[in-house]
Formats: sequence, C-alpha cells, structure tokens
Amino acid sequence: MVRVFLAVSTSVAMLSQAAVTFATKVTFTNNCAYDINLYDNSKTDTIAQGSTTTRDLASGFSGMFRHGTGTEATCT
Repeated sequence: MVRVFLAVSTSVAMLSQAAVTFATKVTFTNNCAYDINLYDNSKTDTIAQGSTTTRDLASGFSGMFRHGTGTEATCT
C-alpha cells in the first residue's frame, strides 16, 4: 500500500498553496487515470481524473491527505 500512497503523493496531488490571513487554500489535481478518494481524517472528496478540488485549511492546520481511508496508506 505504500506504493499507492507514493503514487498519490507524486502523481495525484499537485499542491498549490496561497496564504490567507486565517487560512491556507490548497488545490489538489488528479493527474491519474482513475478517480481518487482524497481523505484527511475527517472527510472524503472524490476527485475525477483530470479534475481538481480545493480545501481551505484553518490557521495552524496539522494533518495529512491520502487516497482512501485505509491506515495502510499512511507513511510515518
């Protein structure tokens, strides 16, 4: 499953960050040939092939993003 995580981190999520006074906007772009289930320990967004989704992260956000909810996709 680490291979899946690496594919997600290198191919799926192209991060574009813009600092805002109280939040940071992060845009994820799915460059894979399949849908991605972007999970952040609280909610899942499905990102279709070639599509994007944006998250507004609160100031001080501490977390991670991964494809799917399985713990085996997490590198520590």
